[in-house]
Amino acid sequence: MNKYNISGIISFSESEKISLEEPCFFKSPSGMTTNLRSNENDEIITEMELVASDSDVAAVQLAQNEILRIANLISWLHSIPINEFRITNYTENIESQHAVFFADIVKFSDSFSAKEVLGKQTIVKLASNLAKDYDEEFKEMLLMWREALREESLGLRFFLFYRILEYPNGQNQEVRKKVDSWIRGKDPSIPLRKDRNGKDISVLTFLRDNVHAKASSFPFGDIERYLPKLQNLVRNKIEERIP
Repeated sequence: MNKYNISGIISFSESEKISLEEPCFFKSPSGMTTNLRSNENDEIITEMELVASDSDVAAVQLAQNEILRIANLISWLHSIPINEFRITNYTENIESQHAVFFADIVKFSDSFSAKEVLGKQTIVKLASNLAKDYDEEFKEMLLMWREALREESLGLRFFLFYRILEYPNGQNQEVRKKVDSWIRGKDPSIPLRKDRNGKDISVLTFLRDNVHAKASSFPFGDIERYLPKLQNLVRNKIEERIP
């Protein structure tokens, strides 16, 4: 077993960022010690210390899984799109010799606007949340949330958020009925529309069914109008699943 010091970076768009007022220390559920800090560009630098088998690949994979977990949780906790997250380098400690390698870069696209500075109390809360262990279903929902939030196409973002409501039951008519019933129960004020069979459904389910429609008469403006409502309902749904 060897000890590794692995660094990574999490960055946001130029127009919407979060910045840490002071470092954030925590121990992840996998046992690695992690320090998060902001640099001059308001990117979050991740410094991870871990023990792995004598395989560089195993160490880097553990670190990649951890930075993915951190990115998903930050995107969820602060409702912010993640522009990029990646491993930047790692150092393997072998009898006081250090070898530095650079990993592949994974990039994502920009969007949004504003900046949030996290103070001491918020950082303490962030560290507590990052140190918790979550079940696989909840972690999958957070991954889906991050991917939906960073999607630039409003129509596709709408569809991806609705998919979270359908998860983990798949996409079929029975699941769609259950989701629509849940939506209408959560917010009875949501307007109704007629589906293809002439039955009443929420406007959110109607838009989900027609998000790929090509007809010029389709009310594309409703996608933008009701997207915040859908996003808020999805957040409520995920909060219900918090272990």
